[in-house]
Amino acid sequence: MHTQIHNRPTIAIIDTQALIHNLNVIRQITGNADIMAVVKADAYGHGARVCAEKLQDAGVKWFAVATLGEALELREAGNTGRILVLGGCWPGEEKAFFEFALTPAVFTLEQVRRIDAAAAANKLTATVHLKFDTGMGRVGFRYNLADSVAEEIRKLENIDVEAIFSHFSAADNPAESDFTRLQNDRLDKIIDAFLQVGIKPRLTDIANSPGAILFPESRRNLVRIGGLLYGFKGDILPQETEKPDVRPVMRLETEVAQVKTINPGESVGYGRTFVAGEKRVIATIPIGYFDGLPRSLSNKGSVLVNGVLSPIVGRISMDWTTIDVTEAGEVKEGTKVTIIGRDGELELRAEDIAGSIDTISYEITCGISRRVPRIYI
Repeated sequence: MHTQIHNRPTIAIIDTQALIHNLNVIRQITGNADIMAVVKADAYGHGARVCAEKLQDAGVKWFAVATLGEALELREAGNTGRILVLGGCWPGEEKAFFEFALTPAVFTLEQVRRIDAAAAANKLTATVHLKFDTGMGRVGFRYNLADSVAEEIRKLENIDVEAIFSHFSAADNPAESDFTRLQNDRLDKIIDAFLQVGIKPRLTDIANSPGAILFPESRRNLVRIGGLLYGFKGDILPQETEKPDVRPVMRLETEVAQVKTINPGESVGYGRTFVAGEKRVIATIPIGYFDGLPRSLSNKGSVLVNGVLSPIVGRISMDWTTIDVTEAGEVKEGTKVTIIGRDGELELRAEDIAGSIDTISYEITCGISRRVPRIYI
């Protein structure tokens, strides 16, 4: 066994105080609705174990993950909260759900019957959350089949329907607000169909981050919050909306490994995509696309050095990126470089990086690989 010594300076700093600040801001907005913290995909790249621990300490009772593996990781870390597995229960996983007190999102009759049979064999009742597709078109029982689904589920003796939920497809788009309200109304009709057969869910939920902020009527008694917890707001809420005071939880920074001056006509990086038109000062930083700095930022993105926006020049490699620091003042080996975060007057947010390559902030932080240590403050 080799001792782990991480001295490579490329790190993601996770501000747990900002996380709890964001939770409290969301609580003030959502009022009486309980908050389900979405910590799937390693808490959107922020580290699910630590984020969930801090959130549980702050009173969060519900956590959402995508897979059984993600749920078990939280249980191993000592999380005692309620955990909803949004990806459902795959054949052969039933026993682990019972053993670790996990709740599956169920979206097919075959799945719910399988869980019922496994529960009967283990002489217990399985608690499930039924997911309905009210317009997302992804997973979920079709909203117009609610009557027949309710009738089938009523026959199962070992199933406890704790919640009925759905997911908005376009709550962040004001042009689609009629459709968002339609989805919310469809959920009401689904719940009615279950009440007709004597099944009364204790929880109903449909609101994600934008839904919870923009559609108060969708909050019900539980809201599922992901992006806002991590301080994303620039690309999950419409431009014209007044934004809640949430703060970015992640900073991504590194240090300069080498500085060199190149002459006119000299190139930088694979494919010679950058050729200097005049004398330039180029710094190389130890971060590349394997670390999660998208290669599509080549000759497009920028980083902050000495508070100055410094362009990425040439192609981003697997482990290295080259930046033009000609305008950044004194730059030497060890000078700090900010990729996400604030330096002086300027701030680069995950949303800014995402916007320049036509994606969303989630993909940026989710993509930061395990090679980049998470440092919790």
